[in-house]
Amino acid sequence: VNTAVARSGSQSVYINNYFKTPGSKEEFILPPLDMTQQNASVLEFSYAFAKRGFDNDDELRIWVSLNCGVTWIPRKVLSADQLVTAGQQGFSQFVPSLWQWNTEQLNLAAYQTIDHLLVKFEFTSGGGNNFYLDDLMVHDPLSLEEPEAMEVSIFPNPTEDRFRVQFEEGTEATVEVRDLVGRT
Repeated sequence: VNTAVARSGSQSVYINNYFKTPGSKEEFILPPLDMTQQNASVLEFSYAFAKRGFDNDDELRIWVSLNCGVTWIPRKVLSADQLVTAGQQGFSQFVPSLWQWNTEQLNLAAYQTIDHLLVKFEFTSGGGNNFYLDDLMVHDPLSLEEPEAMEVSIFPNPTEDRFRVQFEEGTEATVEVRDLVGRT
């Protein structure tokens, strides 16, 4: 916990990533959320991060668990390029100003019947600068806009080395393939 820097209030969660060995991981698990007792379906949080060099590959992953942490379900991955909220700072430790924060949301609507939902933030160092997390809040959004359904076929499934992804004609898409442990 950092009591000197916050987006709002007087403290934030902080990872001194400036001195971390690339590949090392830090985890932060929220207290259990009882999703049955509220209409909340969105986890909102703010973060701040700066790269040290153009080739940094730091990463933030957000996971949920329905069984007290025995297994984890990946929900969101933010790469170093997506995490950047400030200019590159290679020669000094990053300390964000009030305007160097971004806010992100994670839809939790699928877990409305879970009475003991765990949410884990996992930061993997990739040579970048410090990382800050603040303003974690579970709430009911004003509206949840669902993306239009898109017909996608992936075959064969399961597969060992080759597969085919087929979209509707004229569809523009980016495809990222990950294995069961989340490696790209």
